[in-house]
Amino acid sequence: MLSIIIPAHNEEVQLKDCLNSLIIQKNRFQDFEVVVVDNSSSDRTSEVARSYKDRLAIKTVDEPRLGVSFARNTGAKEARGDFFVFLDADNIVSDTFLEEIFEKSKKYDAGTVQCLPIEKSLFGFIIFWILEGIKISIPRPFGKSFTAKKIFFEVGGYNTNMTIGTNVDYLSRVKKNLLLKNKSLCHISKPIYASLRRFEKKGYISTLILWLSAYLWPSNTAYPPIN
Repeated sequence: MLSIIIPAHNEEVQLKDCLNSLIIQKNRFQDFEVVVVDNSSSDRTSEVARSYKDRLAIKTVDEPRLGVSFARNTGAKEARGDFFVFLDADNIVSDTFLEEIFEKSKKYDAGTVQCLPIEKSLFGFIIFWILEGIKISIPRPFGKSFTAKKIFFEVGGYNTNMTIGTNVDYLSRVKKNLLLKNKSLCHISKPIYASLRRFEKKGYISTLILWLSAYLWPSNTAYPPIN
């Protein structure tokens, strides 16, 4: 079974589109659960998630410590699946996405996933395609991913002491773990669609510089075990 883990901080609006895209998956692939982690929200995020209980196998858990890494780790502890798929609340998936993940999981223990913008923005598409090129050509993984439950806990989950570059840090440890077992990461071209709102809020150039610095100079910050 796949566990879709979604950290959510004040995401009552965006979360609906994400969950609606997962409902569509049930027509082709039903062996999955959704774990929404309410990360110290002050809006109706939990209420929105619970309203989908008749349409999805969904669980809502609370994580009062603010931070996406805390939320992802808490979601992983609550998840029942053999594989974890990490989404953000503003993501939308294609109608065969989970089917693709499931097929890849038969051969691979972890993988990265292509990401494209939801909005019809030429500049946004160019940026995401550049990031996709970096992802598949440079041996330091980042971005959206799926991971076997066993691997997630072997590498210690997400680093809760980091604020940027958390995916790079996490997937680098996953890749190292797999290499020691003579295994490799796969890459899935069936895309996840993500909102450009972070770029629009902080500015495209500022956001790219921040991401690039986290990618080229990852933090060596120590992190505690999952608790």
